[in-house]
Amino acid sequence: MRIVFVNLHCNPFIIKTARKYLTKASFSPKHRFFLEYLIENDYQVACYVNEEGTFANTEMSIPAGRLTSAFRFIEYRKIMQLSGLPYEKIELIKKAEEIRPDDIVILYNMFKNNFLHMHSIPCFKAVSMIHFYGVTQEAERLERTGIQAMFSEGDLTKNSEIFKKNFSWFKGSFLIFPFVYQERFKKRKPFHERRNKAVAIGTLTYNNSREFTEIYGSNVYQPLRKQILDHESEISDIIDSLISNYNEDSNEMKINTGDCKIIKEIKILYNMFHVGQQKKYFSFDMVEKFNEYKICIVPEDIQGMPGIGFAEGMACGCAYVGLDYSGYRDYGMIPGKHYIAYDGTLEDLRKKLSYYLDPEHERELSDIADQGYRFAREHFSKNASSKKLIEQLVECRMQYADSYTHSKPKVKAREFNHIEIDKKRGILTKFSDNKEKFIGEILWYLKLPEEIQYVCPRIFSYSTEYTKPYVTMEYYAYHTLHELFLYGDLTRHQWGDIFQRIRFVFNEFGRYTIKNGDIRKSLEEMYLMKTLQRLEEMKCEEKFERFFDCPITVNETVYQPLNTISEMLKDMIPAMLYDVDCFHVIHGDLCFSNIMAGGSCSFIKVVDPRGRFGSYDIYGDSRYELAKLFHSVDGKYDFIIKDLFEVDYDLDRPAVMYSIQDRKNDFDLYEIFTETFQSEIGNDLKKIELIEALLFLSMIPLHNESIDHQLVMLATGLDILSRVADIKAVYGGKEIV
Repeated sequence: MRIVFVNLHCNPFIIKTARKYLTKASFSPKHRFFLEYLIENDYQVACYVNEEGTFANTEMSIPAGRLTSAFRFIEYRKIMQLSGLPYEKIELIKKAEEIRPDDIVILYNMFKNNFLHMHSIPCFKAVSMIHFYGVTQEAERLERTGIQAMFSEGDLTKNSEIFKKNFSWFKGSFLIFPFVYQERFKKRKPFHERRNKAVAIGTLTYNNSREFTEIYGSNVYQPLRKQILDHESEISDIIDSLISNYNEDSNEMKINTGDCKIIKEIKILYNMFHVGQQKKYFSFDMVEKFNEYKICIVPEDIQGMPGIGFAEGMACGCAYVGLDYSGYRDYGMIPGKHYIAYDGTLEDLRKKLSYYLDPEHERELSDIADQGYRFAREHFSKNASSKKLIEQLVECRMQYADSYTHSKPKVKAREFNHIEIDKKRGILTKFSDNKEKFIGEILWYLKLPEEIQYVCPRIFSYSTEYTKPYVTMEYYAYHTLHELFLYGDLTRHQWGDIFQRIRFVFNEFGRYTIKNGDIRKSLEEMYLMKTLQRLEEMKCEEKFERFFDCPITVNETVYQPLNTISEMLKDMIPAMLYDVDCFHVIHGDLCFSNIMAGGSCSFIKVVDPRGRFGSYDIYGDSRYELAKLFHSVDGKYDFIIKDLFEVDYDLDRPAVMYSIQDRKNDFDLYEIFTETFQSEIGNDLKKIELIEALLFLSMIPLHNESIDHQLVMLATGLDILSRVADIKAVYGGKEIV
């Protein structure tokens, strides 16, 4: 396992970047300590430098960045040499495909170029949300990337309205990663020798996006910092303000939507040298300032995120004043013990300061400062914070690797199949007691046209001898769509990608066709004869007797008896499904369990083909392929076989009451699927639904392991069939509902 950063040399939260050297701008590496901790504790650290890995791509618009991209590795080496870090211990990754599945990739939300190619990389991805703004573009970028964890100095899922609005899709882990003090922040002056006053520090910034102002009613990112600046003279008796306006010493050139590329480049370059210098703010020694005062205030931003100064001030022995909210309690801080809590208003701040600066309460104030100092030294140190974060990331990565199956991934064989896996060589060997079917499966692999064999495992050896057939093939440790569907946390975008890839394979198969006189016979065998045969098998079982003779109630809807429905199918199936005169190559069992997604869902492989459709081997009705997919997406077959349903039944009445414990998503998977396959479905939706219903009805005798499974499959099949034909029971000319 490696910890992989992206474009490390362009990240001003960790490294003094080329821009900082060129502009001589202030440098505050808030996360450098984390990288140092990883190196010092012998973690394998790597840096992936992508095509946009230059300061020009990070700080400027793309046209200027493209000119410097050819020199990105030279820039990387030079900046890392200047960094003072043992950069020789950091492995350089030049290609995305060199990132391994067991890596932890650290991304920074602030830098768009961090996310290049990331959506297709199959590994655990964690994003730092430091300096979070939360506009829609950020949310969409992160959703496309498929991240598993976020971390920040506060829990945005609790405290940020814009996060709740734009990141509602995020279901991963949100980790708390507090700011830490640098070693120079120390308690140098005894508390009783300090000024009996509070010092307020921090930078005032703005967010001019329309989304932000609509939610918060202002473009000010730290409202209380602005109030302190605006009322500085009125509160000077208790507060000395060192709060700095980010734009205080600059004449920013505003970039307009109508500006041409060259003008935008000129303005960006100008602003890079003239905006955010904050020369006044960085002209004094912050450690000395903290040691001058008994109390420090670092007003939080509008999303409840604290500033780095709160940890620095506490580490210097100041009593800290902060919001009474969950963010500090998440750190373990207790109001009145480790810090002074207030409600976020200037009025309450003045009230609390007046109380604690009163000489009568000096002992109480001194105790809070001392308890806060001890807490900060223990919890906000480089080692404590880094150790906790890396341990949490490793634990989350392990949960991510295991989250789809809740156990070590295994290849599960049906009871009549036997599988051996050589993990060192990546080889799977399969045997089967159901020899006739298994030989058909092997022959399907062998007969598949060479141009489309990429979608299957490579075959190394095989035997179709009836005495002991076997096949040895390439082993994939990818997750099946069945596992992803039930236990995964895929986004709408990722499901769309998967369905597009299945659609591509479906259409690739469709290029190969066959026409002859046996097609009608095979359709009859697969749709009519098989269904009627399976229903007859059901009829022979005592538990299903009344289902054939009596109306069947399913969730309060009353359907015709199965005897009646069987007769209806004899007319319905030929009328709706015998209109095909051409077969295509089909997999034959294209259900979610037989489709594997690899490379962070960037490609698919199919396994365990049916091997026969009527009298054909690799050819068959392409609507059957779609019905198998509907079987999962629409009929929720995967949930049924994993007992993710509730059912109550009465075999005498007969009646079935059931509900599927479907996963709650912010998107409609059925809608994504049908939109993706819209042209393939065409006008055949009812025909595909009929085949889907037949799949459910015909598989009931095969699931004798559980009457619950059988009854839910029966109920589901009838519900789907009712969309295709009127199968409701009728008495006295009226339908029973």
